[in-house]
Amino acid sequence: MDRLQGWLQRRQNVSADALSAKAAVTRLVYQHKGWNTFDGQPATDQEMRAGILLVGRENIDAALAKGKGVLLLSAHLGNFFLIGSRLAIEGIPTFVLVNQPRDGRFAELMDAYRLQVRQKTIHARPRRMALQELNDILRRNQVVVMIADEYRKGSGIEVSLFGRAVIARRGPVTVALRTGAAVVPACMVRQPDDTLKLIVEPELQLERTAKGKWQIRENTILITQWLERTVRAHPDQWNWMNIGRWGPGKPVGASEPARRAS
Repeated sequence: MDRLQGWLQRRQNVSADALSAKAAVTRLVYQHKGWNTFDGQPATDQEMRAGILLVGRENIDAALAKGKGVLLLSAHLGNFFLIGSRLAIEGIPTFVLVNQPRDGRFAELMDAYRLQVRQKTIHARPRRMALQELNDILRRNQVVVMIADEYRKGSGIEVSLFGRAVIARRGPVTVALRTGAAVVPACMVRQPDDTLKLIVEPELQLERTAKGKWQIRENTILITQWLERTVRAHPDQWNWMNIGRWGPGKPVGASEPARRAS
């Protein structure tokens, strides 16, 4: 263990205290991941309301009042899996965009399980069908839950996240601009008493006047800013293991949050 710690310290160029802090956060991440599995068991509406406090319902209502649907933006943080379930029992028409497993039988099993926990789903593939379904749902002034912290190699917008360059997907911003949907951030976090809290924040004010690549980039940076603030507030609950490779991974200045271009 001493040899491993020494190697990690040299590799990451961090102090022993910082390495210990990272290890502590990592342990908590694994603990939360295990607890989240048990949270996902089917429950009655009464049990779910008692176990998951909903804060900020008025922000969804205000966004729906505009009549163009809502993209409820979240992250792999806390028990994000239950966001759609908690909103459904409030009578809010909600769909969840999901990446299906490659194994077809497992995908069917997951779809059946999501229905048990009151979730209607949109499959992210095939992409054209997913976009059509997204457009239809938003035109009906309903809610789509979209997880926005998946950074991988490939096309997208290069932004700064915790001082590192990552490739963010254009999808959330593109859909919001094309449909006029409101983008409302939300996260599901575990409380000290082991209950959960779904925190729905006010709508993000996207740049909707300009057109072209600049507009996409500015709004993608805005979403990344929200993500970084949220993860900094709950670092032990961010399920970063779901986030593939982070694009180029090169440093972007100091460890500062992403900033919109001036």
